[in-house]
Amino acid sequence: DVSGTSATVEPQAAGSITVAIQDDIENTGTLTAQLTGDAPNGITLEWYKHAEGGNTWTKVERHKVTGDFYNVSEDGSALNVALDKGARCYYKVQVKDASGQLLAESAALQVSYYNQLENGDFETPATTKNTGYQPFYSNGTPGLIWKTTASDAEIEYVSAATDKYDKNTGKTHAQQSQDWHKVEAAASGTQFAELNANEPGALYQDVLTTPGAKLYWKLYHRGRGTTAYDNTQTDTMYVLIMSTKLAKQYNVDNQTAVQDVITNVRNSTGKYPGASVATITDDNVQWYYHAGDYDVSENQYLTRFFFVAGATAYDGSGDTSAKKGTVGNHLDNVSFSETLP
Repeated sequence: DVSGTSATVEPQAAGSITVAIQDDIENTGTLTAQLTGDAPNGITLEWYKHAEGGNTWTKVERHKVTGDFYNVSEDGSALNVALDKGARCYYKVQVKDASGQLLAESAALQVSYYNQLENGDFETPATTKNTGYQPFYSNGTPGLIWKTTASDAEIEYVSAATDKYDKNTGKTHAQQSQDWHKVEAAASGTQFAELNANEPGALYQDVLTTPGAKLYWKLYHRGRGTTAYDNTQTDTMYVLIMSTKLAKQYNVDNQTAVQDVITNVRNSTGKYPGASVATITDDNVQWYYHAGDYDVSENQYLTRFFFVAGATAYDGSGDTSAKKGTVGNHLDNVSFSETLP
């Protein structure tokens, strides 16, 4: 029975056969069934899945997705998660004999990746009176999803909410945002991020992608500057997109490595094939909308996108205070998926 079972099914075995799922999404986009023991002739492998938040298993039927590509291999041993639209889904595989008798079932495995950027409006985690209008969150904070290249692993949020108050001054978060960031409101919702927290950094996520697909991104960007609404002071940021596999190969998880990718891509050295860089420069007069696209390379099933801090008004203003290198690049309402903005 494959309906209504829990996502925490334990491995089962009949005789000397067991089956487990191996995650090879990063390299091949697939989950593969690994059998151990002596399997009789004529066995079949059947895949089942349910969406995150559900508990009813549905059999995955093999079908052609595009060209000669199928979601499940002909022998049933591999399932391509990207082609099966399986982001965040749970999967399990069953082994059956020629008569359809169940011989073994794997434990359930959840795909850890999303098929689009998450938390692009920075509304989660939500600020409170206790967190203040400008909280710092570490990599791995529940609900955050974003990661940072900063060495201290901290991500800076800013709240411009009109209905939340500072516990010390009694001012609203909107007043504090106006006072300290010269930003009267978020581009979407009430919260936004600043790329430079305690040091220059980049925010990034990994997304499940289909080779050959065209991905679309959009964002709202705003500089910070040293004075309010000065259109002569600008901040620069970069949108860097590349294969997650390539990013891991070169350990692109820190600011120095990210800058190396940007430099090589802009100079067309070919060191990071398939990587793309867009340059964005804005002042702090208002929020500015930017959009672009990206073609996913062959055999690229995971794509990492970075939003990277570049030169800021503080860097060039002669400011020698502790703020230099920690101020700049407001970001909000970001999306990255196969759906047109």
